[in-house]
Amino acid sequence: MLLPSALLRYFHFILATLAISALFAAGWFGRKGYDLARLPDFTRTEVIALFLRIAFIVTLLQFVIGPSLLLSLPVHGHSLAVWLLLLTGATIAGVMAWIIYRELGRAPAVLGRSYLVMLTLLTFTALFMAYGRHYYRERAVNPHRQAMMAKTEAFMWDAKAAQTRARMGMTREVYKSSGEKEFKANCAACHAENTTIVGPPLTEVRGLYAGNPQNLIAWARAPQVKRGGAPMPSFNHLPEKVLQEIATWILEGK
Repeated sequence: MLLPSALLRYFHFILATLAISALFAAGWFGRKGYDLARLPDFTRTEVIALFLRIAFIVTLLQFVIGPSLLLSLPVHGHSLAVWLLLLTGATIAGVMAWIIYRELGRAPAVLGRSYLVMLTLLTFTALFMAYGRHYYRERAVNPHRQAMMAKTEAFMWDAKAAQTRARMGMTREVYKSSGEKEFKANCAACHAENTTIVGPPLTEVRGLYAGNPQNLIAWARAPQVKRGGAPMPSFNHLPEKVLQEIATWILEGK
């Protein structure tokens, strides 16, 4: 509840629920087959008008709560697709609100004739809003998901290495820094200090990228073939922090 968007999400959900419930109630209680004896204080048109009025008011409130909620969410989940989905849903909701407003001004004898149109528009509004929310959530949590995958993979390698050391009676290797540990886990199979294994030795790497760790990181994320042999795979899946630690250890030894 302490997050900036928590209350706005709650109100947005409640208002959406009220809009859907009110429109459903207008059709359910206003249908010709419903026994109005259960509602002795209302005529059929009064029941329809009451629930349409509720749906209209809460839909208008959504045009305040919705944008406020969207702007309160972390920006790394925003994208053109998210905005287009939500704006499309909002546009359809605006058309629905206008039709409800026009419906409320009709004569009692024809009140509710546009019910199926309103219901269809509300359905499409809900679909676009739900998909926009899902698309935003996927973008927002994807960096965390990728980081967890990388951490899990590193943990699995550490676990396998520990099992191998235990079987062979070896002691655990002690690293001077996290950068050295990450290098041994991700890079040592192809790079050594003074020897060419698959990729160039670290002495050559230091000469090429001395004082430029960001250039080394950029190469690791999108390597290009400039010599013979097996091409270097991209390490774009590793978090920025891990790549920074590896680059610092390679160039500065710490």
